[in-house]
Amino acid sequence: MNTALIEFEASLWEWSSFRTISGDAGFVPDSFVGLVSQGSENDAMSYYWDIENSVFVQGRLFESAEPTMAIAIASLASKVPPHVKPVVFEVVFQIANGVVHEDALSRGNVDLVDRCRDIARRGLVLFYSEALKKSGEQAFDILDLIETDRRKLNLFRAHFKSPTR
Repeated sequence: MNTALIEFEASLWEWSSFRTISGDAGFVPDSFVGLVSQGSENDAMSYYWDIENSVFVQGRLFESAEPTMAIAIASLASKVPPHVKPVVFEVVFQIANGVVHEDALSRGNVDLVDRCRDIARRGLVLFYSEALKKSGEQAFDILDLIETDRRKLNLFRAHFKSPTR
């Protein structure tokens, strides 16, 4: 997989200034590139757990969730391999569905979830496209969290997921 777009997006962020549960987030871009470069979903999951246990923990987000969402969207735009895509979707879902960790709140990040969802919206068309596939439930779960045009989402769901299609 070509990781150039992920690496470019990662270069736009000052990772050492973003916190994880254990310190700065400098390792996250390499972990994400590792995740998308794996030959199997099981191998990708080992990198997922590195991210899950530091960027977000039990649904609670640290500041590093914001740039992590940005590289997740960049990876989806880079057409991650099919066996890795569910893992990337899980990262997006966990961040979009998260709440701000108390430590991040104490540093003034009251709008962290909103900022992460704003970044996820850059990939709306990718989520709609994925929702058309048989395995599109993960995409619908994400769309339910990030799509602000509820009418559009409901019409899309009715049109493409009706029993007659």
